[in-house]
Amino acid sequence: TGTLRDAAMELVSRHIPEDDDDAVLAGIERGLQEASQFGITAYIEPGLDERYAQLYAETDRRDALTARVLGSLSPLAWHAGQIKDGLDDLLEKRKGWRGRMFRADSVKVYIDGVIETKTSNMLAPYSDGSNFPAFYTAAALNALYEKLHKEGVQIHTHAIGDGAIRLALDAYEHARDKAGPLDNRHHIVHLQLIDEADIPRFGELGVAASFQGAWAYPDEYIYIANELVGEERVQKFYPVASIQRSGGMLVGGSDWDVSSLNPLDAIEILVRRRDPDTSSGPELGENEQIDLDTALRAYTVNAAHLMGLEKISGTIEIGKRADLIVIDRDLYSLPATDINAAHVQLTLVDGREVFRSPDF
Repeated sequence: TGTLRDAAMELVSRHIPEDDDDAVLAGIERGLQEASQFGITAYIEPGLDERYAQLYAETDRRDALTARVLGSLSPLAWHAGQIKDGLDDLLEKRKGWRGRMFRADSVKVYIDGVIETKTSNMLAPYSDGSNFPAFYTAAALNALYEKLHKEGVQIHTHAIGDGAIRLALDAYEHARDKAGPLDNRHHIVHLQLIDEADIPRFGELGVAASFQGAWAYPDEYIYIANELVGEERVQKFYPVASIQRSGGMLVGGSDWDVSSLNPLDAIEILVRRRDPDTSSGPELGENEQIDLDTALRAYTVNAAHLMGLEKISGTIEIGKRADLIVIDRDLYSLPATDINAAHVQLTLVDGREVFRSPDF
C-alpha cells in the first residue's frame, strides 16, 4: 500500500536529524499554549525518554509549565515493542526530575498496536483469519508489572485489542496478588474492544479505564474496522457506559495529536456517540452513551485522581489550588448537539492566568 506502519516507520525516522534542545523546549511551550486554550490544566505526557523528561523538568525549573504534568517513562526498543534496557536507570533518575509542576512517576507499556492496521492482539482472529501477537508473553508481562507495582510506580498501559486488554488485566491481577493492593493508580488507555467477561475486572482490580472519547462514534476508522473485524465486534467498541455500570473508574483523554485536543469534542461524543459536527447520523454501540455529569467527571475529578492531584485539583473546593476555567455558556442548559460549540474564555492554573480569549 505504500505505508509504513508502527515500527516500520523507523526505516525513515532514524535518518531524520533530531531537533536540538531549544526546538524541543519551544515545542513543549507551544503545546502548553494549545492545551491552555482548551481549558486543560493538567495532563499525562505518555512515552517520555530520558531526554524529553529532562527537558520537561527544565521547563518546570524555568517556571514555564502552565499545566501540571505527569510524565510516563517509556524506554522502548521499538523493533520488539518491548521495554528492554534502561528502565531501572530511568526510574532512579526520575527522583531528580520532580518539581513543582512536573513529575515522572509513571511508566508507559505497549501491549499491541491498532486494529485498523491489524496490529492489535485479538481474542478471535481478524476477518481474514490472521491475528497479531502481543508484544509480551504473559510471563514476561507479569514479571514487569510485578516489579513496577512493588516499586510504587504507576503502570500506564496501551492496549486496544481484547486479547491485549485481557493480558494487561491478568498482569495487573498478578502484580496485586504478589505484592498486595497498592495506591499506584494503574490504568489502561484506548480500550477499543473489551471482552464482556473483562469489563467488571476494571472495578474489581482498581484499574482506571482511560478512554479517548473523540473516537467513540462512526468515523472513517470505524468503517475500516468493519471490514477487518465485522460489524458485531465494531458495535462493542469503546464500552464506556458498561465500564461505569460495572463499577470501573472512567478517565477522559485525547491521544493528541492523533485526535482533537479539545475535551468538549470528546465530551459531546461520549454523551451522544455520534459525529459532533452533525445533529444526526449513526450511533456507535447500543446503550453506551453516558450523561454529561459523568463525562465531565472523567475529564476533571477522575483525571485528577489518576494523576495523584485529587487533594489540590479536579474540583472547586476551599483549600484546593485555583485550577479553574470559564466557559462561554452553561453546558447543562445546552442541547447535547451544542456541547462542542462552547468555548473556553479563561484558564487559570494555580491562580495564574495562562489563557484569556480575546473577546473575554
